[in-house]
Amino acid sequence: MMWLRGLLCVGLLLSSGSLALPTGHAQPELRDLDATAQAIIADMTPAQRVGQLVVVTFEGTLPSTTVAQLTQDYHVGGVMLLAAYQNIAGGANSPAQIRFLSNELQSGVYSAAARAGLPYVPLWIGTTHSGDGFPGTQITAGTTPLPSYLALGATWEPADARLTGRIAGTELAAMGINLLFSPALQLAGPASAPGVATFGGDPGWVARLAEAYFEGLLEGSETRLMIVAEGLPGVGTLPALPGDVIPVLPRTLDNLSAAELRPFATLLADAAGPMGGVQCANLRYLLPGTHPASQPPLCLDEPRLAAVLQAAEVGLWRVDGLLMSDWLGSEALQEWAQDARFPSRQVARDALMAGNDVLLLGSPTPTDNPFTLEVIADTLAFFEQSYNSDPLFKARVDTALLRVIKRKLALYEGDWSLPQVEVSSEALAQVGRVQ
Repeated sequence: MMWLRGLLCVGLLLSSGSLALPTGHAQPELRDLDATAQAIIADMTPAQRVGQLVVVTFEGTLPSTTVAQLTQDYHVGGVMLLAAYQNIAGGANSPAQIRFLSNELQSGVYSAAARAGLPYVPLWIGTTHSGDGFPGTQITAGTTPLPSYLALGATWEPADARLTGRIAGTELAAMGINLLFSPALQLAGPASAPGVATFGGDPGWVARLAEAYFEGLLEGSETRLMIVAEGLPGVGTLPALPGDVIPVLPRTLDNLSAAELRPFATLLADAAGPMGGVQCANLRYLLPGTHPASQPPLCLDEPRLAAVLQAAEVGLWRVDGLLMSDWLGSEALQEWAQDARFPSRQVARDALMAGNDVLLLGSPTPTDNPFTLEVIADTLAFFEQSYNSDPLFKARVDTALLRVIKRKLALYEGDWSLPQVEVSSEALAQVGRVQ
């Protein structure tokens, strides 16, 4: 297998020191960051507080006026870099372009906060990077080609998964990426949707290989990567469906606990484990006595989402672990809303009150994205108004915000100075060394 030969070449570079890898960085204990986080939050405006709970998309390879407004004026907490939004130039210079874009976004927020006399909070800069080329991997040109999860699963070797994660983590961090969405905990099933984006069908082995892969990501990135496991409670048994349909997972909660949720439960059992976040999926599951069509999507359904989290045995992990929503502007959610004007305010509020700490205000593709600059601004203004007038909403925001700030502090060891957050050009020497 060509990919295995490539991994072995990278392994030789790692062991010989030819490919410099990070050493000695470790995230501080999250429980030790409470006081620091609370002090930062105390100096934040209500607009900053609600903005930090949002991750958005934007178009283009350079910082535009739109993304500057979103990140600097509306204080959104992060952005996604996706090929569909033309955020990635393509070609061998893609890593350098992504690094430049990441640094420009971070420095723009830093300068705007300094001018306004407000606390600077680094951005999440997120993407997907699951191997096997596009679409699982967004930044393909100029980076090391990596095998699919399924190919790694076929080796039954956690060491291979760890090495692959290490390469990916090194390269992502060198480009300024600090937020990674990964479907690694999904189980393969008959006619399943994840395809090669799964380590296999055995819950125990999927958990073992995913843990090794996640640990490799953290090693390679010097722990400067927030890893979010996609697809709670598990989408592996879903067939491929049209994008405008909220799918029904053909499982009861008991069924999920026995299979799909087991990899999540295994990794979430360790509150200090490698997984910083979990992303819920826009789906429904079978509930005895209830027709699935009557259920809201899971990300907007507080009782059922709480039941899934309990079944996943989140326990102590949930104290500081982030729950992130699925795309709240997806075509499926728009179809479900059945409204001539997409109810962005209500959808975002329902997702937050359901338990999500961070909201993905956008869609995987720009052609059907209802969350324009104007809609995001309106949604955040609504959030700010609710924060100032609704005690329950304020409490939910404050709980989520504390988790977000602590996770961002941990990424940079409590140091948000711009030289610490930005990525040097020297780091790019480690990207794409083995093609």
